[in-house]
Amino acid sequence: MSPLQENIADTYWIASSYDVPAFYASLSFLPTMVMFVVSVETAFYEKYRQYYGTILGTGSVQDIKRAKKDMIQTLMQELGFMMEIQLFFTFVSLALGITLLPHIGFSTEQIERFNILVVAGFLYAVMFVLMLLLLYFDDRRGAALVTALFVTSTAVITLAMLPLENYGFSFFLSSFLAVAAALGRLLYYLKNIDYYTYCSQPLIAREER
Repeated sequence: MSPLQENIADTYWIASSYDVPAFYASLSFLPTMVMFVVSVETAFYEKYRQYYGTILGTGSVQDIKRAKKDMIQTLMQELGFMMEIQLFFTFVSLALGITLLPHIGFSTEQIERFNILVVAGFLYAVMFVLMLLLLYFDDRRGAALVTALFVTSTAVITLAMLPLENYGFSFFLSSFLAVAAALGRLLYYLKNIDYYTYCSQPLIAREER
């Protein structure tokens, strides 16, 4: 829908001056995907399993509270560590992009788009991890709300900013909104995790025979 559009073989619509920077920018947040599997799904999963194992087992109230505290503490540590690593790679990507991309034919506008997409990619990667953590706790409603917010805000902001030709900024704004919503939802869920664990299960009436 932008002036950058190109039609290929009367079939595909592309915007190469945007799509190519977007491709290179997407490579910058691959470390988060790796870190999620290596770090969050190992250290955090052990505490996660311990918490629910204590509930399903014969743990006392104090054991459950202790396991909950350890799980949340480990989750926040791993999440913070992952964000630090991704922030490092974001800065490295920005530096490499400014230095190397002009040598492969990138224009000044394309480099500007690349830079903002790299920063937006950082936020998007964080949002993606937060959404996966919500699904870890079976908070499908929260994950759906975050996803709907991201998709809707991306579409609305993109259409609103088309006349300004500031491509990529809508992705940054929508990712920022989605990260804020996902983080707020995750913190709220963790604060009330005992309620969701015990009280959100369906009640089944058993007939006496």
